[in-house]
Amino acid sequence: MLSYKLEKTLVDHKVRAVDISPDGQYFATADFFHLYIWSWKSKENETKLKFNDYVNAVVFHPIEPLLVVGCGDRILRVIDFRTGQIIGQTKFEKAITSLKFTRDGSFLGIVVDDTVYFLNWNEQTIFPYKTFNQSVEGIDFRDKLELGVSFGNNVQTFFFTADHSGTKFKVGYENQNAYSIAMSRFGPEIAVAAGTTFKVYDHLDEKFVFEYEANTQVHHINWFDNGKYIAFSSFKGVTIIDGYSYKIVQTLEGESGPVFAVSNDGSKVILGANVNRHSGTTHLWSMRDY
Repeated sequence: MLSYKLEKTLVDHKVRAVDISPDGQYFATADFFHLYIWSWKSKENETKLKFNDYVNAVVFHPIEPLLVVGCGDRILRVIDFRTGQIIGQTKFEKAITSLKFTRDGSFLGIVVDDTVYFLNWNEQTIFPYKTFNQSVEGIDFRDKLELGVSFGNNVQTFFFTADHSGTKFKVGYENQNAYSIAMSRFGPEIAVAAGTTFKVYDHLDEKFVFEYEANTQVHHINWFDNGKYIAFSSFKGVTIIDGYSYKIVQTLEGESGPVFAVSNDGSKVILGANVNRHSGTTHLWSMRDY
């Protein structure tokens, strides 16, 4: 039985982005101009870095002890989270708004306004994958051969070519206010945050298989790596749904929580609440032991 307990609430800690390290030992939070790296065990801040513009996205590398940060100053930074040292950076033409690794860490997807870039991690080369006619809201990978992209009014998925430059369109469909996307690792399903509605679409059968009205804006989605559960955040907190039956398993309540993260094994959850520039809370949950 899946169940979580609230471990700690970080009061007056407003955040714009959060992530949890693959081993669950560290987590990162970002407010408007600062990045914080924490120990999950002690819940103490171990590293604090200041930037010149808003921090929009943070993501841990799936294998290496590195954290990637995207900011409004257009700079992509790679940080050794054990030391807090910036070990690499690249500047783009516009602000970086979203980041996502493939599960094996071989590619990093980078959203810069209306363009998705790929960073080949092994070769350390960056190339533009595709430019769209509107701003990209979110991306996700099923594996390193398939990319999902969400926009303001539709979601599309793509296959890559052998050299990962990718030109073959796979499937696209209309969907209002598609602000976030998560793809099942094991099946053809795609979860979408569609305004105040959470939807799951089967792109093989080309139909929606589940819809849930949250009655408040749905912000971000995370499909657990084991495929068993899906979680989405809204102003009510985090709702966890069984990935097969689509029944609600648990709701983790928290005030105004637009950003959240789930550890790879699903044992830890962070909900970040950014009420305004001066106040907010961050909630930390862990899975109960039975």
